[in-house]
Amino acid sequence: MYFIDFLRILEGYVTIQADSVFPERFLTVCTRRNLEIWDVRHRGEGRLTANMSLRAFRSIRPVCRRTQTHLTILKRRGLPFLFHRYRKRKLLLPALALVVLFLWYTSGHIMGITVFGNNRIPTATILEHLARSDIAIGRSTAEIDSSVIRNRMMRDLEDLAWLGINVSGSRIYVEVVERLETEEGIDPDSPCNLIAEKDGVIVSIEARDGQTVVTPSSGVRAGDVLVSGIMDAGESGIRYVHAYGEVFAHTFHSLTREYPLTYTETLETGRDSTRYTLKILNRELPLFLRKGAPYAEYAQEETEREYRLPIERLPSLYVKKSVFKEQTSTQKERSATEALATGKEELLAELTASIPEDATIIEQEISHTLTERGGVSVTVSLTALEDIAIKSPIATDGEQE
Repeated sequence: MYFIDFLRILEGYVTIQADSVFPERFLTVCTRRNLEIWDVRHRGEGRLTANMSLRAFRSIRPVCRRTQTHLTILKRRGLPFLFHRYRKRKLLLPALALVVLFLWYTSGHIMGITVFGNNRIPTATILEHLARSDIAIGRSTAEIDSSVIRNRMMRDLEDLAWLGINVSGSRIYVEVVERLETEEGIDPDSPCNLIAEKDGVIVSIEARDGQTVVTPSSGVRAGDVLVSGIMDAGESGIRYVHAYGEVFAHTFHSLTREYPLTYTETLETGRDSTRYTLKILNRELPLFLRKGAPYAEYAQEETEREYRLPIERLPSLYVKKSVFKEQTSTQKERSATEALATGKEELLAELTASIPEDATIIEQEISHTLTERGGVSVTVSLTALEDIAIKSPIATDGEQE
């Protein structure tokens, strides 16, 4: 049915109104002469409306004279009438041909890639690996082998557990399933030692199983055994256990940095300039005339947004927004006290961020010296109380009972 309607639009047809004393006779003669007429509706006594092909309408005049019928054209539909209406616009046909060519091209090429399901793996990384397998904007959709691409990417990306590639029209939907984040650990039934994760001075030991080999106030280095999983069972010989517990120690953290008394300060002036760039099929169209950066000193922020039409065969339109914020740099002088305060604040924040959240800072020490270059060398040292015990497996070589 749809195909017949399509052919009628290509050929052209008219909607007519027929006024006659005997409209049924008019329809009978049209049928006998094989004139294509359809969708006939009575509109009262002596009047009807119908659709008629353009070929039939050209042959209808003798029928009207014979049946004394008066015809009125209500509507004209189809390509012939459209071309006649725009016959003086010479660029219409080339433009229409370009549109048809564009739709033909987009129907067989990738117009957009949507990646979803990824948290740890950046989308840019996924797109980069897809491009190596010829999955990119503008590439053909004819020879996409999902299984080959999936196996290749799972081999190259450690965090990738599964990859689904679905082709819908000219758009590619990539579903990413990442590997589950699991804590590195040891089977509870396998023997292990507790060793020191970092240097420190032992404060307390809470061993629930295993043989303690260190004492409070003793110093240890990273890798030293704290609680052994090898125990002497007397006459029964050596017994291997899964050592576990907590070993708290004082750990020491320190940072040193030089702060000059003459330094460069960079501040934003409050002025900014925004530029937009359109991107389609990997082609960029700048929406600005001036080339180069608008300011001598600036900080740049870029964001990109995708706009999609409901027709999947049409390419996505990307709008890139670039914001340039003007900056100014000035040489400034500061006293040794100000340099010390700046160094204390920065180094203390960095050290605190590097210490585990469950650790407790129990001591803080700040020192400084004047350097030969006219600056202040600031040292911040922290002493923390934390659990330094980690598990290390024991190779029993089959001796375990």
